Amino acid sequence: MLPRRCTLARRRGLRAAIATLATLGTAAVVSTASGQTLRRLTGDADVRAKVRQGLPLAFVRRPGVATRRGSSLPAVSRAPVVISLKGGVQRGDLAALQGAGAILASPPVVVGDHVLARVTPSAMAAVSRLERVATLRLDGEPFGSAPPLFETVPEIHGLDAHRSQQPLGVDGRGVTVCNSDSGIDVLHPLFFRADGGYFAWRDVDADGRLSPGVDTVEVDGVEVPLGVLNGRVTSRLDGSALLGSEDTSFQALSDYVYADLNGNGQRDVGAAAGFDDTTPAFGEPLFVLDDVDGDGAVDPGEKLVRLATSKIAAVHASGEVFRRGQNLIDVPRDEDISHGTGASGIIVGGHPGLGRLVGVAPRADLLMAMRSGEDGLLELAQWCVAEGASVMLHEYAPWQGHFLDGSEPLEQFIDDTSAQGVAHINPAGNLSGSRKSYKRALPAGMTSDIQIRVPSTPMRFFGTTLLWREPNRPVALTLETPSGDTVDVPPGDGLSLHEAEGIDVYVERSVSGRGTVKVDLFMFDTSSAAEVVPPGDYVMRVTDGASATSSPLEIIGYVIDEVSGWGEGIHFPEDASEEHLIGFPGTADEGIPVAAYTGVGYFGGVSGARARYSGRGRRIDGVSIMSVSAPDDPVSAFFLPGAEATLSPFGGTSGASPHVAGVAALLKEKSPDATGRQVRDAIEAGAAVDDEVGDAPNGDWGYGKLRAYEAVFGTSPPGGEPPRADDVRVDAAVGVEQEVTLPVSDPDDALADLTVEVDLDYDGTYDVVADNGVLVTTPTEEGLAVARIRVTDPSGRTGSALLSMTVSVDDDRAGSDDDDDDDDRDSATSGGCHVAVAGDPGGGHPGGVVSLLLGFWALRRRRPGRPRNRGAA
Repeated sequence: MLPRRCTLARRRGLRAAIATLATLGTAAVVSTASGQTLRRLTGDADVRAKVRQGLPLAFVRRPGVATRRGSSLPAVSRAPVVISLKGGVQRGDLAALQGAGAILASPPVVVGDHVLARVTPSAMAAVSRLERVATLRLDGEPFGSAPPLFETVPEIHGLDAHRSQQPLGVDGRGVTVCNSDSGIDVLHPLFFRADGGYFAWRDVDADGRLSPGVDTVEVDGVEVPLGVLNGRVTSRLDGSALLGSEDTSFQALSDYVYADLNGNGQRDVGAAAGFDDTTPAFGEPLFVLDDVDGDGAVDPGEKLVRLATSKIAAVHASGEVFRRGQNLIDVPRDEDISHGTGASGIIVGGHPGLGRLVGVAPRADLLMAMRSGEDGLLELAQWCVAEGASVMLHEYAPWQGHFLDGSEPLEQFIDDTSAQGVAHINPAGNLSGSRKSYKRALPAGMTSDIQIRVPSTPMRFFGTTLLWREPNRPVALTLETPSGDTVDVPPGDGLSLHEAEGIDVYVERSVSGRGTVKVDLFMFDTSSAAEVVPPGDYVMRVTDGASATSSPLEIIGYVIDEVSGWGEGIHFPEDASEEHLIGFPGTADEGIPVAAYTGVGYFGGVSGARARYSGRGRRIDGVSIMSVSAPDDPVSAFFLPGAEATLSPFGGTSGASPHVAGVAALLKEKSPDATGRQVRDAIEAGAAVDDEVGDAPNGDWGYGKLRAYEAVFGTSPPGGEPPRADDVRVDAAVGVEQEVTLPVSDPDDALADLTVEVDLDYDGTYDVVADNGVLVTTPTEEGLAVARIRVTDPSGRTGSALLSMTVSVDDDRAGSDDDDDDDDRDSATSGGCHVAVAGDPGGGHPGGVVSLLLGFWALRRRRPGRPRNRGAA
């Protein structure tokens, strides 16, 4: 047992900051972490009656659930709040709020009956005294919330949805997705589009492969050596390389190459290196390989595609907005952004058709609403919708301190905007097996004890929430500590400050608009001394004043600490429950709560089985709300300082939910006018049910396992094999018509049913349809030309290959001098095979040694009736 610490010196901070909440008329002046001074707090009775969600705690230093062990959340001088007005917002209310010191946005943000604002401690008291103010609540949690690709995208049939060529296929284009998360690495290669043009590389040492530091690419008329940017898959636990990524040789499916402009052996990137938003990919030229034959290597003839435009439209961070094309490059980057970086990579990461790491909706635009103590959750959600997001991922799932009945302002915002066409996706959370939830029907008219165990692990914070659904039932609560100290919870709504074991105890009681009673109790010492919460068994004594003949009182409880995260820490040793483990705001009526199942198994578990930690159950009012399950362990983007292209397995329902957000984006692309409910219905209708899922819907899986193709198209992906195209090399003569039969085939479809297209100048745009696989052309220039072939079957699956044509002068037809310099037709060769000589017409850079212009090929259609196709790859 720890000794009591009752001196003011050891309890400065919380007690000084909210002393007026315990004693009317007492003033408090406390220094905040930012050096500002808390103003005198007055009107304690109004604060007690109207302040909610632990708002006063934001103004003091306190333990943080989502922070690194032993660290604290700093006191803020201005806290984000949701101000609820009686009868809705009326004329004069905004002026009154500003007059009381509330800081409103310009223009003010009004969401239903609520006004979003920021308040200082003195403004908190002044606003509480306004007659028209019903409640004033913190927009978020005072202690934060616990946070926790290539195999999983095929698992959900995402590639099947991509592969169908437009207008049949979907990949997220035209859709904006917002992720409310920890932040994002704006420099990660997965977040740039491959829209900077096609470039040939020069095989300088003629070894048939890319040799870093030796082989080159032409940039702005200058030959520049190429370097390799390794897409290393890194363990989040110990930093070791995973999945064979310790091999630093170029791997076309996951690595990148860059033009080393200054020859320093590394890719220079970011504002610190002198680049700005006008620079493609925010640094030295960065490329992904067009691996035409899919062998994972850079072959002569295959081109490099430059990354250029960011997929990130804007980032909201600590009250500031960073925008693409203006100052996006300046978004703050630190280790806390890893979570948001990984989740975002699953949604929009990668380059369709260019590499293996491709997200579910890779052509969607992304907004990042970066959570911090300075921004509220509803504030960020409102910003996302105002910026045009039609899909929003809420990457958080707190379980303690909320009503969890769908009644809170953020949940109501989700419901309202869902009707307006916004799909909201919510991870269920990872509480299963943690014993952090309690449920028991207590006998009526009696006193019952709820035991809460604090383990010997040093903990500075203990929080609990009790919920019940009968607001008029006379229920009294008393907390008893291991040494016998007691805290009596006042019976009426409002907040109060107490002391037990020499530690401050903050208590708040309120009733939701849906009739849920909530009692929050937070116990912590602001002095940061170790082991401030004595270990042992605590008892929450519940005295039910109802008649003994009444129905039992059903109590649902939750606990939290700053050490254990989603695992077992402070817990309920008896009557632990798994019935209500869906976190906030997945408890909204119109949200899409997501459970997790094991995808590949990087974190253990059996592939396809329910993840052992996945949230489950029903809402506390008994409504079944679990929507769908998704795989939990994709490999996605990861932030590691000094390693620009790092990847890592990403787990938890935080890893599962971005898959659903991506599918929601595909659905919004196909049906832009769909409501959030219609998106949810389509996702649920397309879900797969197998032996693991059992009878669906249920509280573990929702409607089953996420399937993108089925959700979007309402049917299973077509069977059969994709078409095949093989490389072809031919010789031709200038001015002589050449008929080239392209080697394309399909085991399931006739040749006449295949669409064969040729990208003549290999710039990403297909110029001509080769009917029945026959290309007829009359070359007009001597040299080597490389074109790209694409064959598409009726289901949208494709195959690709290269056509290399060596064109010489036919002596019998020659009669005119060709003044072209031989050097202009020189080429790097690889065993006499095809080489990369084509330029970059899209980017305006001549490449290689022979510029392959469209005029090289004089075309004659074999059947003029077929339409011309210029669709991009």
